[in-house]
Amino acid sequence: MLFRSENEASAAGGGVFVNAGAQLFAYNSTIGANLTNGQGGGLYLVGTAHLSGTTVGGPTAGSGNEASTGAGIFTTGTGTLTASKCTISNNFAGPAYGAGVGIFNEGELRVFNSAIGGNVASHGGEGVGLTNVGTAYLSGTSLDGNSITESTITSVVAGAAIYDAGTSMSLKNVSLDGNSASVLGVANILGGAVFANDRHFAWHGGKISNTSNGVAGANDYIAGGAVYLGSSGSVIQGVVISGTSNEASGSQGI
Repeated sequence: MLFRSENEASAAGGGVFVNAGAQLFAYNSTIGANLTNGQGGGLYLVGTAHLSGTTVGGPTAGSGNEASTGAGIFTTGTGTLTASKCTISNNFAGPAYGAGVGIFNEGELRVFNSAIGGNVASHGGEGVGLTNVGTAYLSGTSLDGNSITESTITSVVAGAAIYDAGTSMSLKNVSLDGNSASVLGVANILGGAVFANDRHFAWHGGKISNTSNGVAGANDYIAGGAVYLGSSGSVIQGVVISGTSNEASGSQGI
């Protein structure tokens, strides 16, 4: 099934809007090239969605869905998303501060054996691959090549791959490669790849590699070159961090 006709919505759900009590089953489908001036450029969830073998985005840079928040997928507080063997790629925030450009989750999120990559916030942002302010579980999934850039922004930039300030987040065998939060303006960079301010954040197995952020001194403040942990309850075990180009001027994080 193809949800790709350069659809546009003024509020939410440029491609698909799933209302409360409704369910979406999308198998081997594509949700791409949709636009909203609100949230959820590709998919906006108030209800429930089950995705398998589905692409939310596009094949090349900038060819996916567009929205400042949840350009690929936006899941509200009542929404539930389960994704297996899916690709959430090349979505972009457009001329705005971007949050959760791949996925923005306020509800319940479960992702298995999927790829979230190549999503871009070109005017500053946070959690460009995934922003979680609900509950999230990821297993066997990669978040690669997500990026935050801007030359003049004065703001906070946090976690190019993952931003977690939710109820809980659990990662199992999750890999992050080539994510960058390289802002050239005056900004506070918190965690080049991951920002976690959730006392129920747990990451078991995986890697962070080839990550970059800004230059300490060129930016106001950099805390946590690759990973920023804001809570003493966070757990990271069996995760290899290598091949990174990160600097830190602050005292928290990794």
